[in-house]
Amino acid sequence: MTDSLTPAPPTPGESPAGEPARPLLTELIQAREWRRALAVTRVSGMHPLVQDVFEQLQLMQDGVRSRRYLLSRKALAAYEESLDAIAGTDAPFSTEELEALSTLRLDWRPDGVRDALGSLDAAQKAWSLESLAPALAHPLTRAEALNIQGVQAVREHREADGQALFEEALVADPGHYRAVSNLGNIEMEAGRYAEAEALYRKVIALNPEFDTGHHNLGVALRRQGQVRAGVKSIRRAQQLGMRQARADSRLEVEEQLRQNPRLRLIRWALLIGVVLVFALTMLLGR
Repeated sequence: MTDSLTPAPPTPGESPAGEPARPLLTELIQAREWRRALAVTRVSGMHPLVQDVFEQLQLMQDGVRSRRYLLSRKALAAYEESLDAIAGTDAPFSTEELEALSTLRLDWRPDGVRDALGSLDAAQKAWSLESLAPALAHPLTRAEALNIQGVQAVREHREADGQALFEEALVADPGHYRAVSNLGNIEMEAGRYAEAEALYRKVIALNPEFDTGHHNLGVALRRQGQVRAGVKSIRRAQQLGMRQARADSRLEVEEQLRQNPRLRLIRWALLIGVVLVFALTMLLGR
């Protein structure tokens, strides 16, 4: 029986008196603001599985924006596992949680996300724009697909078309910092270094860890005679690039081990061998 003194839980989106009402999860889903949605689930103390769903959606978006599709696929697998776990649990969920999950199951089905990511992979490997249709149709990947088309247009010396495509990508995803960077590249090639600098600074504001943004900013600064500041930005880019390369290498190894069980056995055998050699060396050294 419910204690009569226990206050009823607030309705979705309701905040204490004097505080602005927070956005509903369904509103954040429509806006594809996964970082804010994840923050809402954590601050509100929602079910851990619901929190995990939004964490994986954020990781998927991060992977697409950074062109690290392997990261997006890994997050997709975890997202699908979380949805399955939610479907198989008897744990109670709030009305807001149930509405959000219903929206995700309808508009963000794992198979649809998988097809869209596969479309990006195919376009990247074969540079075939014809394969981009599924990516253009999905809200997770539409901005990236437009960005890819924009890059191809610039390569074909159709800068005006490229600029239009990059701007359309930012309408689809205002946080797609690589599209902003590509707009900066157009300004740079045209000799408009101050305009390029402003765009590269916007890139870094969107993602301070993006090494190419720091490198491009450094070049723009040097072109304007700010050599010391330019060198500092380029050095920062090198540091970030090395860090990212190590992270990508680890991710690739993890994916290979996941896909090939035999590699996992070989890895464990090597680790055991190293331990045995170390132990034998210690015994002989006594």
